[in-house]
Amino acid sequence: MTVLTCPSCGVAVTTGYVKCPKCKRPLPRIRLRTGMEGGTVMPSAQRRWWPYAVAVVAGLLVAIFVIVPAVRGKKATPAEPAPPPVAAQPEPGAASAPSAATPAPPPAAAPTGPSPQLLANELDRTLKRKHLWSTVEIVGDHVDVRSSSCRDKDLPPVVDGALGGFKAAGMSRLRCLEQNGTVVFQRDL
Repeated sequence: MTVLTCPSCGVAVTTGYVKCPKCKRPLPRIRLRTGMEGGTVMPSAQRRWWPYAVAVVAGLLVAIFVIVPAVRGKKATPAEPAPPPVAAQPEPGAASAPSAATPAPPPAAAPTGPSPQLLANELDRTLKRKHLWSTVEIVGDHVDVRSSSCRDKDLPPVVDGALGGFKAAGMSRLRCLEQNGTVVFQRDL
């Protein structure tokens, strides 16, 4: 065991101390015959963090590449439509009574315009990108934008740019409301 003296206060200190026990000043490091530097912290103890880092990175990769696509895949698949009802056939031997011909209802027309919810989600993302923190909701036949930024000069041009899509989707009105419910402006479509 080697003994050295502290350069600041002159106290005799054995190897292995990083700081002087009396004055708390750093001691000069000496190289021992083993090739390791002196000090109280062993090199193997300094590297014990890496298994945890590897585990965290592996967990993140599993979450990103396995769990997230699986969860998104379940939400994104549309429900299978129910088959049309089969009309009851009269039995061959039964007498057929004169029945009033009931016309079949016309098939419901599929909406031809864009989805209002998709347009609301896109407007919501656009407002967030421009740091105009808002929530966009479809309420019946109108669109509500709730924001504390309704009075901001940058918000109306962004909202006005989305009006054409909402009109094509069948919406009748767009309102910008403050968080307390006060209507700041309204656009009729």
